[in-house]
Amino acid sequence: MSILTKRQSAQATNVTIAVVVAVFLTLFVVCVIAFMYRYRYSIRIRGGRKKRRHRRRRRGGSKSSKSFKSSSDSAPPTPGDGAPGPSEPPPAA
Repeated sequence: MSILTKRQSAQATNVTIAVVVAVFLTLFVVCVIAFMYRYRYSIRIRGGRKKRRHRRRRRGGSKSSKSFKSSSDSAPPTPGDGAPGPSEPPPAA
């Protein structure tokens, strides 16, 4: 093989690779545009013009302490707590 034949085959390979990359890149861009169009109402893009909603800050303990309190609050009081239950008659005076 001569040097001219090697250059031509290398150039043909480079052109083939360039065409394949261009086709895949075009296909990718078209798919991204189709995806964005399909889900245009679901996609939230943060812009400088829209006002950001402020979240309310919670005060108090962590989640674990709140869940502990809620589980202890839901349990009915035992008679030994000193609080009269609804079934006990009021003390006679």
